[in-house]
Amino acid sequence: MVRERGSTPSRLEWTSSCSTTSCRDGLSILREIREKGYAMPVLFLSGFGDLEVVREALAAGANEYLPKPVGPAELRAALVRHVPGIDFREESAGSGRDEGRTEDAESVAGSFRARRGDGVLISARTVRYSIRGVVVECSCRLGCSEGDSLFDLEISLGRFTMEFPAARVETVTPLADSCLLEVALPGEWDLHERGGEGADSPAGFAPPPVGEGENSDRLPRDLVGAVVGLNRVLESIHEELEPQQAFFHRQDPDSRLAMESRLVERAEAVFFPALTQVVERYESAAERARESGLREVFRAYSHRVLYPLLLCSPFIARTIQKPLGVPGDYGMLGRILGNRFEGHSLFARVVNGWLLSTPAAEAYRHRIDLLEMTIRETVACRHQEGERASVLSVGSGVAFEVQRFLQSEEEAYAVDFTLMDFNPGTLAEANRRLGGCRAAASGAEVLVNLQRDSIVDLAKRARRAVREGEQHDLVYCTGLFDYFSDRMCRKIMGLLEALCRPGGRVVVSNFAPANPIRNFMDLVLDWELTYRDEAALREIVLGERNEARSRFIPAPGGVEIIAVLDNPE
Repeated sequence: MVRERGSTPSRLEWTSSCSTTSCRDGLSILREIREKGYAMPVLFLSGFGDLEVVREALAAGANEYLPKPVGPAELRAALVRHVPGIDFREESAGSGRDEGRTEDAESVAGSFRARRGDGVLISARTVRYSIRGVVVECSCRLGCSEGDSLFDLEISLGRFTMEFPAARVETVTPLADSCLLEVALPGEWDLHERGGEGADSPAGFAPPPVGEGENSDRLPRDLVGAVVGLNRVLESIHEELEPQQAFFHRQDPDSRLAMESRLVERAEAVFFPALTQVVERYESAAERARESGLREVFRAYSHRVLYPLLLCSPFIARTIQKPLGVPGDYGMLGRILGNRFEGHSLFARVVNGWLLSTPAAEAYRHRIDLLEMTIRETVACRHQEGERASVLSVGSGVAFEVQRFLQSEEEAYAVDFTLMDFNPGTLAEANRRLGGCRAAASGAEVLVNLQRDSIVDLAKRARRAVREGEQHDLVYCTGLFDYFSDRMCRKIMGLLEALCRPGGRVVVSNFAPANPIRNFMDLVLDWELTYRDEAALREIVLGERNEARSRFIPAPGGVEIIAVLDNPE
């Protein structure tokens, strides 16, 4: 509850506008507020580096802009600046809502346990990682204070656990019925594997093993040097940006915008090339480690040295944590499509921005663009034939390409979408997002059917489709081949073709060995893929059949291959 002292109580209304869920963006809402003569303060939240959008917002009457993500302390400070006398009161009691939550389903969401010096046990939720530290959310009733010493820390990070004998609470930020603790973690971070994957892991996905008791003593000097070299470049970028951090948040909007512009320019001209160069050295070292049988030792050493600096990147932390239990979930992939410069510090924004500017990230954006275009072509073609289009996505996730199709201002036609995924949480999120998109579609009759199915269910569906004539005009499965064996991919390909009507189209994809951060993804991000070049994917898709009705489209840089197969009439 937010109240102005001396006034009648009123709720502070929070309006959130997101390009993936609404046809009305924040700028149009802001302009409407000002056109109707409302003088209320407006805080405009925008992605870091979205300079043109921010300039438009300030010109349209925004009082201030805040680069996302916005921490609770920064948001409170901004509210105090623009709403004199504002007071924050707890409202969570009896509301049935968890007002203390600061992150949604896309947060890191790990667990944190520690013991305070007075013996009090602290059990908390990991919200995010800072530079050489972690931010956790716990109950205010624990009475934690800045400077408190913590002991026997245990932090979960995906399939790993990190343990520290002691640490220190750096800051405490009160929320409604909880508080955020930023805890400084000492030294290098040792990770230990903590059991197998959850039941929701897709069949065929198995994470690489991590050896116990392995350390850098077994690594040759050149392999150690590749990791240390990457760490030194990260350290140098951090040392340059750290003095600017506090200064950045004290600037007025125009000055902060100019500072953002300079930082983005320097990141793209200096920091990104430096990181790319040192990661190339890391990639070569990883190959030598594999050839020497030291890959897992190299992995463990990379974690210990690099994670204290890298985990502040929201994308890296989410990728390693895998809160849904699988790699490549919608939270990770959505970040690739979103603002590159996400993070709670200038350094975190640069690291995040570099990774999401690599050819691997560009390949995923290319895939979504191609899928949206293919959907549009399929629907328009069926409309010309006087028929409804039918589209099936296998391993759909939240179907970003379908969201884009429905949000487009181009004329939409009648279409039935069937989205299949094995994860119920992902399907629930898809339903939430697509609900807004369907409302935005320009009067078109669009039906979306969400199905929770496994590969076994897919086989049953294929047999029924052939028997009952329930085939689709477009069937696509992009992203799953990266995790399966050749044998399984051939089986899936046969099922996809059975689900596609004569004259329809099947689309599949696979990341290729040309990925320049292949080892970084595997060893650092804990994101292992099965790579196939065009010849290998062609053999799976076509076997010995005629190639005339197929196309193999490389993403920029050849990092991913997309196969398009037209079913014969």
